[in-house]
Order: sequence, then C-alpha cells, then structure tokens
Amino acid sequence: GHFVVRHRWAVAGICLAASFAVMTFLPQLESDNSTESFLKPGDPARRVYDAFRDQFGQDEEILIAIEPPEVFDLGFLAKLRDLHRDVENEVPYVEEVTSLWNVRNTRGEGDRLVVEDLLEDWPESERDLEILRARVLATPAYRNTVVDADATVTTLLVEPFIYSTRGDGDGDDALSGFDGDVAEDAAAPEFLTEGETIELIAALREVVARYEAPDFPVHMAGGSVIDRALSDTLMRDSTIFLAAGIAMMAVLLFALFRRSSGVLLPVLAVVLAIAVSYGAMAAVGIPASISGQVLPVLVLVVGISGAIHILAMVYHWLGEGADKETAIARALGHSGLAVLMATLTTAGGLVSFVVAPMAQISNLGIAAPVGVLLTFV
Repeated sequence: GHFVVRHRWAVAGICLAASFAVMTFLPQLESDNSTESFLKPGDPARRVYDAFRDQFGQDEEILIAIEPPEVFDLGFLAKLRDLHRDVENEVPYVEEVTSLWNVRNTRGEGDRLVVEDLLEDWPESERDLEILRARVLATPAYRNTVVDADATVTTLLVEPFIYSTRGDGDGDDALSGFDGDVAEDAAAPEFLTEGETIELIAALREVVARYEAPDFPVHMAGGSVIDRALSDTLMRDSTIFLAAGIAMMAVLLFALFRRSSGVLLPVLAVVLAIAVSYGAMAAVGIPASISGQVLPVLVLVVGISGAIHILAMVYHWLGEGADKETAIARALGHSGLAVLMATLTTAGGLVSFVVAPMAQISNLGIAAPVGVLLTFV
C-alpha cells in the first residue's frame, strides 16, 4: 500500500499502458456460435461431424422463402429470377442457388430424355403460365421443395461452400491433386469459417433487403441465419444489460460511500478488467460465444465486491483522521489478504471449467479466471 501510493503515477501508468496494449487486440475478437464451436477439435463427435461434411457436403444450407400474391405470375417470376442472379453474383462463398428458375426439369419427349432448367424456356403468356403451374404441381419433386402444395410460397435454397477460401492463391491449379501427386504432409482443407459465414449472411441480407416489398415478402431460415441472429441479439442484449448493471452498481456505490471516488474507481477497474479479458481472448484466438456471455457478469460481481471491501476500510481510516497513504496501507493490511484469497478461490473454481468436454465452457475456464484476477490487480 505504501509503495503504490508513493509511486502512484508510475503504477497507474503501467497498469493503463498494459491494459491498452492488450485491448489493441479487441478488433480481432470474433464471435462463434456455430455447431462445431461447442466441440473441441479432438472430440470424437467433431471428427464424425467433419467426416460427414467432407463426404456429403455442407449441411448448413440457407432457405429463402417468398410468399407473393401469386407465384405463377410473369412479373413475380422475373423478380425471382433477378433475385436468384444477384444472390449468385453478389453473395460470397455460395456454391449453388436453387429456385423455380433453375431447378432441374427432366422429362421425356417421344424417344428423347430432356434435362434442362425449369424456366429455360421462359413463359410468354397466361397459357404458358397455366402449363407451367400444372407441370410444377404435378411433379412430386417440386412440391414442398421449391413451391408449396398450394403454390402460395416458393423458395431459394442457398448452399454455401464446404471449405474455406482462406489461403487460396491466384496461382492455385483447380485440378491439382487429380494426377495422384498429392504431398503426404499436405494439410487438410479448412471448413468454411465463422467469419466467412458472417460475410455471407451479411451480403445475403443486403441483397434480399433490396427486393423485399409488400408484394414480395421474404423470410430467411437455416442454421447459420439463426446463429447470426442469436449472436447479434446476444451482443446487443449483453451490452445493454452490462451497461444497466454498471449503472445500478454505480448508484448503489454512491448510496453506500457518498463519494465520487467510491463510484469511479471500482467501475473503472471493472470496465478495464472486462475489456482486457476480451482483448486477451482475441490475442489467443478464443472467440466470444453464447457461454462466454457470463464473463462480464462474473468480473463485475467479483470486482465490485473486492473494491467495496477495500474502500470501506480506506474510508473508515480516513474518518478516523489518518492520512490517505496510511488509510490505504491499513485497508490493504486489514482486507487485502481476504480479498486476494476470495479472488484466488473464485479463479480456481473457474479454472476447473477447462476440463469440461464442451469447448465453449472450456474456453470460459481460461478467460474468466483471467478477468477475475485482473480485477484484483
């Protein structure tokens, strides 16, 4: 206590400089709530899941459902075709788009088997539309896939890439590997990353928003769409409730201490600890997640509690007539060890999460103890 007071500007400067140094990694923090983010890389279930995707393709398909007044209408079909083209041309990491415009149409004509896109021959009249409607509704492969049984809803099915494009060079040969000369130590391709999926969803939302209208209502579904909406909601709600929690703590601290220092110092320490914790997560590659949303709450509760113990004794000794240096030193002598042990036992309990089989909980066992210990520092 005496050392800190006597060298307070150096100590404060070092703490702030170290904090801001780690906080520079914050822009690199990613959010990952994908299916595989719950499983550790070596988890048997993860290996089975990766093998499934490797063999059968991407399982996180995106469905765009459109509910117009009339599906088999020339104006609507033209707008559907334009939406289909824009999704193909403007949305990254898209392997294939399937809709009424290009769904496979296989039929027999005399002694010939014709395989073409459904709307390869574009309808020109109401008669053509009636023939198209009858053909679509009479084909089991179309009903409840690209159009519902009542022809009131039609869909676009968007299939993302299986593998990530990170690290692909301009000189890569698309046919490399087919001659059998594959290096034995060649790394396995990385599946589409969460960051790339976020880019895909953002671009898809932007394209869809241009077309959405009262006569062209659009609904989006699919695992990646739901994950993105959930992540956005969690980030928004976490920010709101963390700010509300800090504000409530500030009011209670002021009611308890009746001093601005009794409010500003604990809140500053806690906010810095939370920011540095997330910066450390970004630095070591731990993504933010649903399970990780509890981190700010843990740091807030532990940090404010420790600060109350210390400050209560500081203000007690100041009230007894001691000078600031003596009051701070006595407060640390009286409560410092107790607060340290409480912090260490809390951090120790959180470290036990590291052995959890679920990856998000295991990551929390790394990040949460760091945040808790930082509040004490």
